[in-house]
Amino acid sequence: TLLAYEYYYDTSSATNLALNKPVTSSSVYLNNSRWSPTLLTDGKTNTYASTQPGEEEWFQIDLGEVKDFNTIQAYNRKDCCPERAANYRIFLTNDASLFVGKTLAEIEATPGVTTIVEPDLMEYPSDYYNTDGKWSARYVRIMLDSTQPHPFEGALHLDTHLHPAEIMIFDAPKSHVGLVDYWSML
Repeated sequence: TLLAYEYYYDTSSATNLALNKPVTSSSVYLNNSRWSPTLLTDGKTNTYASTQPGEEEWFQIDLGEVKDFNTIQAYNRKDCCPERAANYRIFLTNDASLFVGKTLAEIEATPGVTTIVEPDLMEYPSDYYNTDGKWSARYVRIMLDSTQPHPFEGALHLDTHLHPAEIMIFDAPKSHVGLVDYWSML
């Protein structure tokens, strides 16, 4: 028997560190405030921000100061086109200048930047946990990877929008789920 204790981070009582924080983006769809980057941190999962179609489109959240956190929740929009939010990266850094004028590949190779890879589809929500401790960053960037084939369509992610509904960031307490028998799951 293979038994292990399983844990998760309980965000139900934790503070959303990204709530109402400033957001910048590579572009805004139709230059219309209806899809403003600020909707990404408004605390509502029924609104969404959107970039223009393009390659390696991005949104960047400024937490105001360096924060320690262990959980990122990325919410995809539910009303349309969820397949557009696939093959993206989340980048973390204390220095926003490390992102300026760089491609996704260049950012990934930059010292001082932490990369979280999501090769699949953004869910509602997609949860990212730092099970080894905490991340420490001031800036959080979510960026499309247009260099990889789309996981469902097989084609490259060229000329598409990035339009997540919400990004939430927490320093959440670890909660014990219980003893899990992994052997019986095989």
